[in-house]
Amino acid sequence: RTQVLHQFENQPGIQTNFLLRKRYRAGVTHDKSLNHPAKVEFVNNILNSDYTVCMRGGGNFSVRFYETLCLGRIPIFIDTDCLLPFQDEIDYKSIFPWIDVKDLPHAAEIVGDFHAKLSDDDFVERQKACRKSWEEHMTSDGFYRDFVNKMKKYIRENNQA
Repeated sequence: RTQVLHQFENQPGIQTNFLLRKRYRAGVTHDKSLNHPAKVEFVNNILNSDYTVCMRGGGNFSVRFYETLCLGRIPIFIDTDCLLPFQDEIDYKSIFPWIDVKDLPHAAEIVGDFHAKLSDDDFVERQKACRKSWEEHMTSDGFYRDFVNKMKKYIRENNQA
């Protein structure tokens, strides 16, 4: 992750505001409240960023990815062979920069190219699409609705066989 972040710091035309921490959640393990100063700083950092690098942590997933979508910001998704919710139905690659782990040496260029293709209005629409994706598919209501619909479809298809 640190190597990827340094790529962006060294890319002309990209301004970064990374909060570099040595430990997950800034090492705060006992106080998980939303108003803890480290959490507030983290959330404000995402809100004050156009893009947020979302790369796996200890497991093959990124909590930051979901937090970024929730806040209506655009993730830079680093794919380490992750599975995202309903990715067979949601065209994530059309919403935000998707970087395969093998393309990490070119991450900053890929994001630069992605951004260069967007007008100001397109950029705002991408942010709205990120928030909408979270609301419709990743909140509890949205996830379970999608899950039930997917199961109904699966049952229908298998009963016809």
